[in-house]
Amino acid sequence: MEGNAVTYTAVKGDTLSSTVSVNASTGQVTATPPAGYVGNMLVKVAVQAAPGQPNNTGDPADSQLVSIAVAPSAPTGLDLPTASDSGSSSTDNITNATSLSIQVGGVTNGAVVKLFNGTTLLGQATSTGTTVTIPLTNVTPGSYSLTATQTVSNIESDRSTALPIVVDTTAPVINSTAPTTARVGDAFSYNAGSPKRARRDSAMNSSRRPRAC
Repeated sequence: MEGNAVTYTAVKGDTLSSTVSVNASTGQVTATPPAGYVGNMLVKVAVQAAPGQPNNTGDPADSQLVSIAVAPSAPTGLDLPTASDSGSSSTDNITNATSLSIQVGGVTNGAVVKLFNGTTLLGQATSTGTTVTIPLTNVTPGSYSLTATQTVSNIESDRSTALPIVVDTTAPVINSTAPTTARVGDAFSYNAGSPKRARRDSAMNSSRRPRAC
């Protein structure tokens, strides 16, 4: 009868070497697929009257076969390769290239790997190993937060950890003014990147040559 105590059971519903357990009182089922498995696994769950409780139904238990989709792990190791990371540093993820590539690691051979900026799909490629390179063209300057997924057996993984990159095509501006005077016979240098020290640098960096007698 409704409201009477019940007990729960759960067993494997397929031939996979998975493990299934259930809390007989709460009905919480824990199913663990084989290591590295991606696809669907089946679990047969049932509920029936607890021992000593009346059963007014024609069946001793109400059972269902539940299909669980086991997704692949999220990709790892998103990187802006050296060839695409232009500028003074090849590791700062700041580039002026508007045609570039993103390398995605930790994927399954044959997986369809998708690259996103937020919720916007930027590109995709099919892996032929554990890494894949996704080319991007006509990239608009700005800041990006890139993530990737991989799809195996029509099941898509969670998003990867985000890779922040900046595409900056603005040329640097030099605001300093070079000194207009110097001593004849002295070596002269000028630091254009430090306008406040331009004249001081010219004096400090000069190496005095001996004068002819």
